[in-house]
Amino acid sequence: MSFMTTMRNAWGLVFTMDEAILSLTAATMPVVGLCELGNCPQTTVCGALRGSARPALGANKNLISFYGVGLPVAIFMAFLMDMGFLGLWMGLLMAQVVCALSMVFALIKTDWVAQAERAQVLIGSEGNDKMQNRDIGGFLPVKSIKRIGVLFQWMSNRDIAERNLGR
Repeated sequence: MSFMTTMRNAWGLVFTMDEAILSLTAATMPVVGLCELGNCPQTTVCGALRGSARPALGANKNLISFYGVGLPVAIFMAFLMDMGFLGLWMGLLMAQVVCALSMVFALIKTDWVAQAERAQVLIGSEGNDKMQNRDIGGFLPVKSIKRIGVLFQWMSNRDIAERNLGR
């Protein structure tokens, strides 16, 4: 965001010398920077939803946020409030915020115990004693990973111990 804001007057010069376009570019670059800030958590959480075998949830949240919220806000701000190009970007910013918040809410509400059990079913390890007790490269056995929070805590403690030992 700071890059977009500090370079807002120079960014347009890469493409044109037209004063009207340069002023529009300078006015919208801070909003573009804010959109990028909203894009980071949204993309990360969407990846977590895909990784937990729920890509449709992320896709639906994207669809509703951008077409159900962002597009109407962009049209309203750009044409009815006479904000023009800046209004279009404000609509995109609103879509990014709504999408990021709704995805973070979905991630917070996730039952990770159920997701861990679902993952075992999806990979075909449910009921397979050989798979259940297998050691995965020095990590905890699959059978003992009932909560993903336990695994994250274990990894965090391991990283702290390695830093303290100077590895």
